[in-house]
Amino acid sequence: MMMKNLFRPILIIVLFLCVVSSAYADKHSFPAIEYVENQGQWIGDFKYKALTERGDFYIKNNGFRVVLADGNNKPQIHAYRHGAQANEPKLTYYSYDMNFVNSNPNARFTQSKKQSHYYNYYLGNDAKSWKSGIYPSLNVDMLNVYNGIDVHMYSDQGNIKYDYVVHAGANFNDIIVQYEGTQGIFVKEGKLFIKTALGEVTEMKPYTYQFQNGEKKEIGCNYKISDENKVSFEVGKGYNPSLDLYIDPTLIFCTFTGSTADNWGFTATYDTLGMFYAGGVTSGVGYPVTLGVYQPAYAGGGAGGNGFQCDASISKFSANGTTLLFATYLGGSNNDQPQSMIVDANGNLGIAGRTYSTNFPTSVGCFDNTANGGADMFVAVLNSTGTTLVGSSYIGGSAEDGVNFNVGFAVYGGVKHNYGDDARTEIIVDNTGRWYVAGCTQSTNFPTANPTQNANAGGQDAVVFEMSNNCSNLIWSTYMGGNANDAAFVLSLDKNTQTVLYVGGGTESANFPSTPGTYQSTYQGGTVDGFLLKFDAITKAFTAGTFIGTNQYDQVYGVQTDDSNHVYATGQTMGAFPVSAGTYSNPGSSQFVIKFNNSLVGPPIFSTVYGSGTTAFTNISPTAFLVDKCENIYVSGWGGPTAGSPGYTNNMPLSNSPGFMPLQNTTDGSDFYFIVFNKNAQNLLYATYFGQNGIAPNGLGGEHVDGGTSRFDPNGVVYQAICANCGGGIVFPTQPAGVYSISNPSPNCNLAALKIAFDLLDPDAVASAAGPLYGCVPFQVTFQNNSTSATAFTWDFGDGSPLDFSTVPPPHTYNTAGIYTVTLIAGNPNGCTVNADTTQLIVTVIDDSMFPGFTFIKIDSCGPFSIQITNTSTYNNGIPSGTATYNWDFGDGTSFTGQFPPVHNYPAPATYTITLTMTDPDACNNPATAQLVVDFSTSIVKSAFIMPDSICLPALVGFIDQSTNATTWNWIFGDGNTSTIQNPTNNYLNVGTYTIFLVSGNPNTCNLFDTSSKVLTVLSTPVADFTWSPNPPEPNTPNVFTNLSTGATSYLWDFGDGTTGTNKDEIHIYDKDGTYTVCLTATNEYGCRDTVCKSVRGIVVPLVDVPSGFSPNGDGINDIVYVKGYGIAKMTFRIFNRWGEKVFESTEKSKGWDGRYKGVMQEMEAYAYTLAVEFFDGTKTNKKGNITLLK
Repeated sequence: MMMKNLFRPILIIVLFLCVVSSAYADKHSFPAIEYVENQGQWIGDFKYKALTERGDFYIKNNGFRVVLADGNNKPQIHAYRHGAQANEPKLTYYSYDMNFVNSNPNARFTQSKKQSHYYNYYLGNDAKSWKSGIYPSLNVDMLNVYNGIDVHMYSDQGNIKYDYVVHAGANFNDIIVQYEGTQGIFVKEGKLFIKTALGEVTEMKPYTYQFQNGEKKEIGCNYKISDENKVSFEVGKGYNPSLDLYIDPTLIFCTFTGSTADNWGFTATYDTLGMFYAGGVTSGVGYPVTLGVYQPAYAGGGAGGNGFQCDASISKFSANGTTLLFATYLGGSNNDQPQSMIVDANGNLGIAGRTYSTNFPTSVGCFDNTANGGADMFVAVLNSTGTTLVGSSYIGGSAEDGVNFNVGFAVYGGVKHNYGDDARTEIIVDNTGRWYVAGCTQSTNFPTANPTQNANAGGQDAVVFEMSNNCSNLIWSTYMGGNANDAAFVLSLDKNTQTVLYVGGGTESANFPSTPGTYQSTYQGGTVDGFLLKFDAITKAFTAGTFIGTNQYDQVYGVQTDDSNHVYATGQTMGAFPVSAGTYSNPGSSQFVIKFNNSLVGPPIFSTVYGSGTTAFTNISPTAFLVDKCENIYVSGWGGPTAGSPGYTNNMPLSNSPGFMPLQNTTDGSDFYFIVFNKNAQNLLYATYFGQNGIAPNGLGGEHVDGGTSRFDPNGVVYQAICANCGGGIVFPTQPAGVYSISNPSPNCNLAALKIAFDLLDPDAVASAAGPLYGCVPFQVTFQNNSTSATAFTWDFGDGSPLDFSTVPPPHTYNTAGIYTVTLIAGNPNGCTVNADTTQLIVTVIDDSMFPGFTFIKIDSCGPFSIQITNTSTYNNGIPSGTATYNWDFGDGTSFTGQFPPVHNYPAPATYTITLTMTDPDACNNPATAQLVVDFSTSIVKSAFIMPDSICLPALVGFIDQSTNATTWNWIFGDGNTSTIQNPTNNYLNVGTYTIFLVSGNPNTCNLFDTSSKVLTVLSTPVADFTWSPNPPEPNTPNVFTNLSTGATSYLWDFGDGTTGTNKDEIHIYDKDGTYTVCLTATNEYGCRDTVCKSVRGIVVPLVDVPSGFSPNGDGINDIVYVKGYGIAKMTFRIFNRWGEKVFESTEKSKGWDGRYKGVMQEMEAYAYTLAVEFFDGTKTNKKGNITLLK
């Protein structure tokens, strides 16, 4: 569907900090990056932190901080853990700041799309920094960073992304970003380069646009650097200040394999999730294999072929290039190389190549498990994790197979025109999983099956064969050749039915198979002609064949079909190749593209050439070819003098229209080159160089491949294997900083995996949900985005909530019932016919709730205990659903199912809880319950009361009624007394046992009256009394207290001066003159007690003295010397030996000396003492003297 006027007018400058991966990749393979607020759990002046696979991203008050991890960290850790590196790895990180100059210091931060989970942080020993319950968010906004300019931070396909939102009327010139901590920044070819210790970080030329009148209009934009590393933007003509503007730089994904051994690039492919498979050769130990892979060890190399000792190496990277998913060797004890790869519908990786090993890995039951002599071709199949060999087989004869012309590095001639042409083979797969392979053989006994041509016609012939998925069966195999050298390089099935197979390559044979009436049914002369063959893929019949050439050199290096079953070829020419009117061309150039009808009969639909304008040499060796569903035409290739290969990439055409600026517009003559034409090659859509700036000093040239094919996926995303950075010493443009291996750790070449999304197809908006689209309030929906060929997305959830511009929005919650139309707009400004597509989903949210309820009336309260229930349940629309069920629990162990319960009888007078459970699968609150309590206990009167079990005389007893449903009370106390009040008292006068009865009544109950009784014991109480002497009192004379109590068994004396006693009779001395209240409490065996208190005069005359001697011999007589006296309030008593040493001190009259000092009995002799006394009347005295210790 077309998108019309659905974009809000806004200027946004969109910047990626990470890789931009394929629009074809599964959007769900990239989890959303979370922003976590810094609430004090981390030390630092930042507000939010986000963790990515590439490093850390910090949001500060005035900008960002980027922390990069060295791409060699992962290979080092891998090598160390698996024994390939002895020393503990030294990991490297680098950070720089991006500060907003003159920004608003009071910019406000807001979060959106908070997640339902949270994090707890217990970092360090300071509990103040421990934080819990911190909910991460997927979006953070800095509002009004500059006047009318916001910064919106989110993520896209696993990448940090931030937008400058320049609202209408705001001045984009206010945006100034100062880069601090870098090693310099500069702009070259429209790109911004940031120098760091880990290499250069590149931000591509800004892509800037506005939506004017509902259409996306591109606006020119460039970086501008001023002093002190400050970056701003220059916006070109067409900018409307009354609308909002978008500025969008793009980064590419390119990583090394990280092999520390020499690792050459041959082939690459993809899977449906956008994962990257890179195939090459490696020359020894040091290739970074992963755990559990099929072949973790280097099997060794030999003298086979050109003598470069190697095993095949297979790496699988995540869709964003940050993670190595698996890496394995594949080979035997001689030399082995992959030449082409493709992934089948089950995720298995098919590999075609050649081997000189007699022990190359083969599978049980394979077609051929024995080497046949010279080089053999092989087909091998690995599962998606690289852990299992699904199938593998040799295929070949006794001479060289899978070798085009000659394996020598710099040996060229005829069909071997470019470096690496000796290793050109292609493998493809059909929908049933069968493998098709095109190649060449010099053997006269190459195995055939149902062949079109069953014998080698002379020299080297092309071969085409079909093999089962597990390599157990050779289904079809045929020679195709003439009397000279012939080579098949590429092949393709038609896209619609897969019933037609096309094969392309080059021939030196004038009698190469062709059919009459085709475009060129005869050999055109020159050194080599290209060819294109057509087979029935079902019967294997050869149905058509044409030469493609001039009277000079020509070869076909790519073949593709479109949805209309047209067939296309691309290749090289050094002749006057025809150019159709109305096509884009660079006259006199050496690369061609040609399109035929599917019969190959008659003139081509179009043909054209492109390049530097010369046929003296060819510019590029094509490695990948695609015709997409818009019939855009893509070619990937490389050029340069590697090993004497002909041609250079200088002066190739580049795109220069707005929105199609090249990634790299300069070349050192030895780079990769990518070019895209629109339908029928009427116009050049896009063209760019890619490579390092400088050629290797060791004669290996610049970027190249050593053989094999790479691929575009159906959406125009290229997966290119590159033999790169040979000899090192020059910076190769791997990027961004978080890719798996940013630098080349080998002493020579490293396989570079390059992925570029050209985004030239029409966007196809496809939305779905991870669950149902029908539910109850609050209803949460997890939307999925399966769109392809789109670079921007707008989600409108249909409920008035803000639009969401992320690729995959967070779960969305609908809080109000209704029917909502969810709209996804997928945009691509470079679509071939439209730049936006719209799809819609219908979300139905309901709030159909049940409200169970009922009433009841008591029919009989005296037995049987019966009730009648009335069901009052409703829905929110007032009418119960016919699908509802009603389950009644009557609370007495019985139940009933049905809308209208019958009269229910209860077994006894008690309290019961009735529960109604209402169920309906169409209701949001299913199930729902209601409860009521029915109380039949009020139908009877129940008598009860509380009182003490026993009491002492005098016995005034209180009675508390506990009866149920009583309205009258008749008390019988057992002593002849009665009462009719609810809570009476009764005074018992005599000791004895009494039975108390309560008759409780209620004329409205079923039983009218009920009686309860209890027994009370009244106990006797003792009589307390005492006398004392002397009375009247005498000075300093002890008082003798005589107990006169009766009926008691225990006693407690309180002498009124804070002291007590428990003897029956007591003697007490008062220390202070005065009158004291002395109380005696007498208690009998029942615990009954009586107390009597009397006033007692104590006459105390102050007096003190110290004995002159004592005998501490343990006989209990005079063992301790005490201070003696009366009326003493305070005292200090010290004793000294004859040397003046203090051996004792006391401040209490009751504490005396036992003759010991430090636990040792002292000698028998005289000891001096001092005594200071203060009496209760305030007088004081001092005494000195001697005390004799006797034994």
